[in-house]
Amino acid sequence: MMVAGAVLSGCTKTDVVSVEGASREIVFDAPVPRVHTKASLVKDLYPKNTAFCVFADQHYDTFANTEADGFTPYMRGAEDGGEGVEVKYHDTSLDIAGKDLDSYWKPDRSYMWPKEGYLTFAAYSPSHLREQVQISYTPEYGVEMEDYTVDTDPDKHYDLMFSHRTTDQRKEDMVVDTPDPYDGVQIVFEHVLSAIVFHVQADRDYSEWEYNVHLTNLSVHNVYSTADFRQFAGKESNEVDIAGMWTGYEGKQEYVAFHADSDDSIMHDQDADLILLPQTLDGDGGEPVRMELCFDMSHPDMGEKKTSHSIMFDLSQGKKADNTVIDRWEPGKRYVYTVTIGLNTIEFSPEVYAWEADQVPDLPPLDK
Repeated sequence: MMVAGAVLSGCTKTDVVSVEGASREIVFDAPVPRVHTKASLVKDLYPKNTAFCVFADQHYDTFANTEADGFTPYMRGAEDGGEGVEVKYHDTSLDIAGKDLDSYWKPDRSYMWPKEGYLTFAAYSPSHLREQVQISYTPEYGVEMEDYTVDTDPDKHYDLMFSHRTTDQRKEDMVVDTPDPYDGVQIVFEHVLSAIVFHVQADRDYSEWEYNVHLTNLSVHNVYSTADFRQFAGKESNEVDIAGMWTGYEGKQEYVAFHADSDDSIMHDQDADLILLPQTLDGDGGEPVRMELCFDMSHPDMGEKKTSHSIMFDLSQGKKADNTVIDRWEPGKRYVYTVTIGLNTIEFSPEVYAWEADQVPDLPPLDK
């Protein structure tokens, strides 16, 4: 997700030194997508073919004790508009602080630890985000972007993640003779979009009766597609500002999760997935978010004829099994809407789960 660089020479406040000197090259441990319902962070879930972008600021007191004007940009991707330094997976051998790493994450261009002070890091994934929207960064608020838009084509949906701050890092932290040796700067990501899954099924097997149910279209209407984003609530917050990061919603759209061009495409259970902006479902005083389900029913006694049906569900009124209403999509949550089609009734039931099995860019499998 782009290659960026910084000036590595000159006598400035952020002067760096070569690998042969007292400093060492900055590398990153395997990124960790946050697994909300587990006690510990789980590695090896972040795909090795997905680059991310990182920012770093230098400061001479701890992050908490440094005033806004006490930060100096250290990794910004100056050659690429200051939109972050792209970090990629590498599987070649590299000696870091006396430890031979056989896999690690780093920029294509080497960055060295400064002689003095600390570095604080923040990141976003995937790196190709900066090709879609203009990005700005400050130590206080992290990444800010305007008019981020979720494409109406589900094939272009991806898992957008932003990291917590990794504060007060120094080259002295590269300790290798401990039970938990240094493998690089740790980056912990949070999902900031909502995973929406639709599961359509028949209430029983009608094949012995020779009835066929064909799902032809599944779409959601009145969905906000564009919003502004801010990574952190302020300098005092190290965690991604889950509660208030998305603002300035606009551009309601229809998203087609599934469409069949032929009658024989769907004869059984069908899942359709989307990744959408977190938002309230009541329409903010306008039309609520609705799901439209279109299907055909046929039987040999009907000959060439079939009956076509279309039904709308108001998602803001969807009740879980415990009878509570799901009236909004939250960041980092996975919403599963199950529609059960019968000959006489159609049932609709939603459930919400933590976004457990973290993958990029595909939606993860459901983990209850």
